[in-house]
Amino acid sequence: MLRLALIPLLLLLPAFAVAAPINLEDVGRWHAAQIASAGQGQRAIVRIPMVHRSASWGCVCPDWYIGDSADTNSAGVWLEPSFAEGAADLPGKVEEAGIEVIVEGYYTGDSELMVWEAGGEVRETYRMAGFHVLRWRPTRAGEPAAIEVLLDGHKAKEAVKPLRDDRPWLVIAHSLQLSSPTCTEGAEIRRKFLIEKGFKDTEVIDSRAAPLLSCCFKTVLLGRYKTRSEAKAVEAAAKAKKITTYVRRGW
Repeated sequence: MLRLALIPLLLLLPAFAVAAPINLEDVGRWHAAQIASAGQGQRAIVRIPMVHRSASWGCVCPDWYIGDSADTNSAGVWLEPSFAEGAADLPGKVEEAGIEVIVEGYYTGDSELMVWEAGGEVRETYRMAGFHVLRWRPTRAGEPAAIEVLLDGHKAKEAVKPLRDDRPWLVIAHSLQLSSPTCTEGAEIRRKFLIEKGFKDTEVIDSRAAPLLSCCFKTVLLGRYKTRSEAKAVEAAAKAKKITTYVRRGW
């Protein structure tokens, strides 16, 4: 039986909460609660395993659901996704075998009933929930299906202007979760420290501004660069000063 792990919102505290797996019935209740909360104007940015069914199904069914296999929807949780500009190419990647991806986004509060009729009789009904996909990535081999709440409350509703200049290569030195009440202060302390170390281009961004980064962090950058080689040179300079960084493309 498929089991999904519901991972609670994590704060930057000395100890992190440990998530326990929940069964499919609990996933359904969590899903229903998200629809209801979104319908009341609340928002939570979540990370879920989203699947597009394979073409071999013998039914007239919805396409998208929460699960870990394109061959079965054991959870019985259906989605009607919409896609942000940065995630708009996802539908075009679906092939005959279906697709299994990890997405970040939020429930819209919309809900639609789809009915499958055959021979004049109702064979099945499906309750589909609106879900807006902000970003996605392929599921990694052996990765467990998990649900994470990344951000909720007023911060989850903030409009973040995307970065779209010609410097997409980022040298990342530090990240603090937006759910932490001290993330802004902590990021600023780190920024000043790195400037004192000689990295004058250090800045702090909201990771939601970079579609290829994970949500939801205050991310401290040693800089943004036009090419990967420029970014790697800065990474090497940081390593020489015993500062750990890594290079990622942000958009």
